[in-house]
Amino acid sequence: MNKHLLKSILLLSILLLIIIFTSIYTAEEQKERNKKEIEMVDIGLYQEVIPPISDKKAVEEPYIEEIDAEYLGVYTITAYCSCEKCCGKYALNRPDGIVYGASGKELEADVSVASPLDFGTNIIIEGLGEYVVEDRTADWIVDKYDGEIIDIYFENHEEALKFGKKELKVWRK
Repeated sequence: MNKHLLKSILLLSILLLIIIFTSIYTAEEQKERNKKEIEMVDIGLYQEVIPPISDKKAVEEPYIEEIDAEYLGVYTITAYCSCEKCCGKYALNRPDGIVYGASGKELEADVSVASPLDFGTNIIIEGLGEYVVEDRTADWIVDKYDGEIIDIYFENHEEALKFGKKELKVWRK
């Protein structure tokens, strides 16, 4: 029985050594990968370069390339489409199936937004990109959010629902 116990202990010791050496090797590989990679974070207004954590020469502050724009504040960002649920009675008046905003311009997904800001205002939404105000948000919604609301136009209701509601920084370009 002592012979079987010694064999078991020996096998367990070998297995333990293999696990230890494998984890050390994997950690060393990860450190090397971190030294070679720099993460770029696209947050709409600027790109932030974040040095790897394992790099001892890492810069204290990331380099930020700013775009000339006026900061407006943190806005509630929501989404809508041309359906009756989102647009109410206005959804029933779509000449030739074209969706026009309150500005009279045709709305485009990924471009058009509804907002109390002036029509034609170009804005930048943190992490999302640039948009143009071409539609109006309902007055009761504007009042609810103290005028700090932007509603992004989407092609369909499913995409609008998927976007949901966010609190993001906004700039006027």
